[in-house]
This record gives sequence, C-alpha cells and structure tokens, in this order.
Amino acid sequence: MPYVAVVDLTRAGAPDGPPLRLRRESLTAVRQALGELAQRLGTCGAVRVGGVHVLEVDAEDHVVRTHDLDAGTHVAGHRRGTLTTVPTPRGVRALHR
Repeated sequence: MPYVAVVDLTRAGAPDGPPLRLRRESLTAVRQALGELAQRLGTCGAVRVGGVHVLEVDAEDHVVRTHDLDAGTHVAGHRRGTLTTVPTPRGVRALHR
C-alpha cells in the first residue's frame, strides 16, 4: 500500500499555505523524502515544518493506518479529505534527526 506524508509548513508560527503531500510506495521512501525536504529547508530559513503525519492509504485513498516515525502504528478510518486532522505524535522530530 502507498504512504502519504502530510507536511504542515509554517512561517513565523503561522501556517504557510496548504500542506504538502508526499506520496511514496514505502515507509523507507517516505523517510528519505522527508529527510530531503528537511535538508532543503535548512535550519535558518523562514519556513519551518509545523507538523508531519504519515498515513498508509488503500487504493481508494482511505487511511488504513497512521505511522509514528519514531515507533508505532495506529489504525484509522479517515478519508483523504481529513488527512491533516489525523495526528501522529512526535512525527516532526524525525525530520530533525
């Protein structure tokens, strides 16, 4: 099943546009894409990562599970339209490793 990483970006503490959606075929590829995004943003730019949610979706883009990048998997029953409301605790810390 594919994975979707939903990345909320902020500028000066306020949302900076709609969330980015990075769709990849494996959890490893999601981690790599998030690492590349973190490198691109750097540590001193105006745009920061406000939150990250990693979702495993089925063929119809329904969320099957949410993944905490530190550890753990949670079952969910949310449609794609609610992707940004599905929390994944500690997910943003994975970008800073």
